[in-house]
Amino acid sequence: MPTTILVTGLAITLAATAASAQCLAGRFTAALSGNGRFGTGADVNGDDMIVGQHFAYSRAGNAEVFRRVGEQWTSLGELRPPNLQPFDFYGVNVAMAGDLAVVGANGDSSLNVTRHGAAYVFRNSGGTWTLEAKLTPDAPSEEAAFGTAVDTDGTRILIGTGAFSFSADERGGAYIFEHQGGGIWAQTAKLLPADVGPADRVGNALAIDGDTAVINSRNEGPPSEFPGSVYVFRLDNGAWTEEQEVAPDNPQSTFAPFGPALDLEADILVVGAPSYNNGSLGPDGEAFIFTRSGTTWTQSQTLLPDFARDTGPFFGLDAQLDGDWLAIGATSELIFNPDPVRTGAIYLFRRDRDDWGFVQRLYADGAIN
Repeated sequence: MPTTILVTGLAITLAATAASAQCLAGRFTAALSGNGRFGTGADVNGDDMIVGQHFAYSRAGNAEVFRRVGEQWTSLGELRPPNLQPFDFYGVNVAMAGDLAVVGANGDSSLNVTRHGAAYVFRNSGGTWTLEAKLTPDAPSEEAAFGTAVDTDGTRILIGTGAFSFSADERGGAYIFEHQGGGIWAQTAKLLPADVGPADRVGNALAIDGDTAVINSRNEGPPSEFPGSVYVFRLDNGAWTEEQEVAPDNPQSTFAPFGPALDLEADILVVGAPSYNNGSLGPDGEAFIFTRSGTTWTQSQTLLPDFARDTGPFFGLDAQLDGDWLAIGATSELIFNPDPVRTGAIYLFRRDRDDWGFVQRLYADGAIN
């Protein structure tokens, strides 16, 4: 089975199962028409795929599940819990692993706390997806936007906040939930860096794999610069502790945040920095590979876009890692079709031992390389 790379309007996701890239298997469209922003979030798990559409139904939101049979993807229908309200923004972020699907709804105000946010858990049994739980933090905070970022490894769920303007707690945070049996999920930890500032907005991007979780801190650093930061946490003797603050060898500042995109697999961490400037006329972006030895993370490689042919592609706005394959989004890449248009592109890399080598640049159907 070929590698599957899903490219949507605002997200990419990668499911690598063999040694060759599939260029274009089809164009996915929502069953629901209108300005729903189909593709705000997307994730692939084997032959299943989930896509968010957070502006659908008067911005109450929607999520749709697809299944692959052979080389064809077919919609299995919507995953929508009852009692969604306008501006819940259900589907703003999605994740899928094992038999779980998680959907963020960062505008939810159902606890009489304005836009505290929520996330919904669905479980697949015999090909049927069923709502299992609605998750909210133990202490919901006004304007926290819980559910802005979600991830799961199929066992644990990690949920981050977005901190809308005038949030009651602009520190943000990321929350670990674990299954207690019988469809019950409980918050078991809240992750905050030791040096968190009052307006750092932690948890806009995150990833979890087994006993390791990684979260960003969007506004960490001097208020005049906001360089951002990334923190790795590890479960040790039943407690989540901060393992390391990860930073690039040559960090940039002045509103060039490090960490808007994160992905994690075992001892490999990918961090995107789409506003990093490599000396051209606009922000080119970079992506960084970090590897862990013992409890120490070190930068092992820097990936760059082909900025000799373009300026300002915002390379690193999304990143997806799966085995020996890595997909990096460059949402403003300049394409000639035949006139120059910023349709965006995906850069595909493959690992050979410890080196990640460029394989292919992927474009939307109709764009000319």
